[in-house]
Amino acid sequence: MAALATLDALVARLGRPLDDDAETALAEAALDDASDLVRHYGLPWTPENCPAIVRRVVLRAAERIVRNPENARMEMEGSYQISLPASLPVSGELTGEEQSIVEKAAGFNDLVSMRITRFDPAPYSDTVYVEPEGPGGAIPFFVPGDIVGGGE
Repeated sequence: MAALATLDALVARLGRPLDDDAETALAEAALDDASDLVRHYGLPWTPENCPAIVRRVVLRAAERIVRNPENARMEMEGSYQISLPASLPVSGELTGEEQSIVEKAAGFNDLVSMRITRFDPAPYSDTVYVEPEGPGGAIPFFVPGDIVGGGE
């Protein structure tokens, strides 16, 4: 499938032209990879129906690859040294925040379902008991088969 963002948009983000054919090939591959990741976490978008916020995520991930293809956290040459904080993403993988953006753009939410298994060997009862104030024990409040609500 085609990349969800254009090479021109990536070059605009970089703020400089690509150096050579090798860097152009890297940038195109980075756009393809980031688009694949976004589709993995979201929907099978095409360039025509991709939300702008998702395109932004693709460009951010691709930009990280082009700016730092070795995924380096520290670089040193002579007396020059630069290091990136551990919290800053350096690879083309999507960050947790970016995954969340993509999932929300796809219409996914945090609601999940899960199978619940009863481990208690006691039989299941539909009867609901209420603890009254004062002396005495629990009394049945709802018993299956009772008429509930404004019965006729």
